[in-house]
Amino acid sequence: PSAAALKLCQDHPGWAAEGGKALRALTPESGALPAGFASLATGWIGDATMRETVAGWLSRTGTSADALEMIQKAELTTLPAEFTPPLLRLLEQGKGLEAIGKLSKKDRQPFLAALQKLAHGGDGLPPNPKALQLLDPAPLEEAVFAGLMRQLSAKSGDSGPEEVAKALAVSPLSAAQRTVLLPALATAGPVSLPPLVTALTQQADESLGLDLLRSLDRHHLLTSLAPDFLNARLASFPDAVKAALKSLQEREQAAAAARRAGLTELAAAASSGDAAHGHLVFQSAKAACVTCHQIGYKGGTLGPDLSNIGAIRTELDLLEAIALPSAGFVRSYEPQLVKLKNGGAQYGIPHNRSDRDLTLGVGPGAEIRIPLSDIESTGPGEFSLMPAGFGESLSRAELIDLVAFLKSLH
Repeated sequence: PSAAALKLCQDHPGWAAEGGKALRALTPESGALPAGFASLATGWIGDATMRETVAGWLSRTGTSADALEMIQKAELTTLPAEFTPPLLRLLEQGKGLEAIGKLSKKDRQPFLAALQKLAHGGDGLPPNPKALQLLDPAPLEEAVFAGLMRQLSAKSGDSGPEEVAKALAVSPLSAAQRTVLLPALATAGPVSLPPLVTALTQQADESLGLDLLRSLDRHHLLTSLAPDFLNARLASFPDAVKAALKSLQEREQAAAAARRAGLTELAAAASSGDAAHGHLVFQSAKAACVTCHQIGYKGGTLGPDLSNIGAIRTELDLLEAIALPSAGFVRSYEPQLVKLKNGGAQYGIPHNRSDRDLTLGVGPGAEIRIPLSDIESTGPGEFSLMPAGFGESLSRAELIDLVAFLKSLH
């Protein structure tokens, strides 16, 4: 179908029943869905015929990925019954976790047994941290914890360290497990570091709290964490821990002024950097830029699109954005602090606001929906969701080459 035909159909929701039949008839025998089919189906998803068509797409190897993506974007308040059987079959194959994650807790009920099996591993498969995050928090069996620790230190695998760290953050860990986890800070990237700290600070243990601060200091990780985040995580810890944190933060404030002065010299060197190597740095797990930033059609969408960043930013601008991300925010990507009526709070970048809820981007590929009726107030956030430690975690040469690559984008 032409773009004009698709647009005409999108403007006529009353055509959904016949449209569902037509899309089913036009679906190829093999391969992915034709362009525009998924967006059209999203608009017609309220119709039973269209839902049957989508259920058929979910059941086919070639079209299941497109159908799963469509369900993720549809923001369904209730999962249509037609989708449950094919989704369950996909989940048993380890697919569709992102779509399941968009469902309400009630709609996840038919999938709990499959999620449990995936989460705990077995039969030669490792524990699945994405599945673990979709279950109610529960203590981790030692075999599951050991499997997650192996994935956390692995150089490759189906689940990156960020997903493992998030799974550990939402799982109640024993004192012994937190002690085993502490050395993992030494190799933590800027994206996985905050959830690891969350996991380590589940209980206000003075000894572990002091060990945590010593480890963050020894591995130069304090600047990778927003001061407000650390203050909140350690607020219930004994005074000795809070005093140690205050001392370290005061020292870091003085060091930050010196680092800012050094950016000017680095910016001058970036004009002769290796842009090709900088592209590799951009895509690397160490920098993790691609998880949040898009270039062309590839990359995440939590942060600004960088496709033309070199045309509008100087080398110094780019360095400051990398090393000091909370110094300023790009318009439409300003973080918000959302205070809830139950006394809790959420922090993220607003992605959408409907007459029912507010959608916040809270991490790479992660969103939460907050009912407007639960919100007490919203206000501007003070720190970026982009971790502040890239200036320290990347070498001087990597920083220079990364800036050279970004500057080449027009």
